[in-house]
Amino acid sequence: MPPAGCSIFLHPTIFSEAALIAVKLFKDGKLSTGQAAESVGVSKRTFIELLGEYNVSVFGYNDEELEEDLEKVEFHISKSCVYRNLILNFLNS
Repeated sequence: MPPAGCSIFLHPTIFSEAALIAVKLFKDGKLSTGQAAESVGVSKRTFIELLGEYNVSVFGYNDEELEEDLEKVEFHISKSCVYRNLILNFLNS
């Protein structure tokens, strides 16, 4: 691994290639955000911003997984509202 901050000495093409590799390794779960950031010589915050440039979620979700989770949340919210209304109706009768 290069020492922290050494990316400022890298040619932009070399940095881009190193960043792309780090993003791929992060996406595959082989590096944490901190490890990936260190490997390209940037801060963790900068690496997280870099993930956005490559459309990689820092949370490890792809669009399908996120949509499924949102549907589950919506289902449970609607279900809890039904139960709440039943209880309120019972208490008010």
